[in-house]
Amino acid sequence: SSGINAEWPLRPGNELHSDKFTNHLQMLFQFSLVWAAGSILKYESRPAFDEFFRTLCSGTKVENPRPADLKMAKNVQIPQKGLVFDHVFNKENNGFVSWESTMQRHTIPDDIQVTYHVVINFLG
Repeated sequence: SSGINAEWPLRPGNELHSDKFTNHLQMLFQFSLVWAAGSILKYESRPAFDEFFRTLCSGTKVENPRPADLKMAKNVQIPQKGLVFDHVFNKENNGFVSWESTMQRHTIPDDIQVTYHVVINFLG
């Protein structure tokens, strides 16, 4: 396998300049930028980065205006609830979802040793 998802966006008939593709690209760029720049921050610095990133994307600061030709609809911006770090792009939903919503709930049976359970799940 080449690792390329041939269905998105490279399948014949899909236009690379469609609104859907542009929206996906903008969301992926935001997600990538948040983690490329924000992953090196101390946990305590995340709220300040969140505010800076949201202000930068909105273009509301005179010192850091968004380029006039960059159109970013509200539906492609990271949701306001929580920090920008709390969301992940989900192409099936065509937008951002919380990290928590991507996790499967797992319960530990009452009759099992927790250390055994953690090691087994980690290994396999």
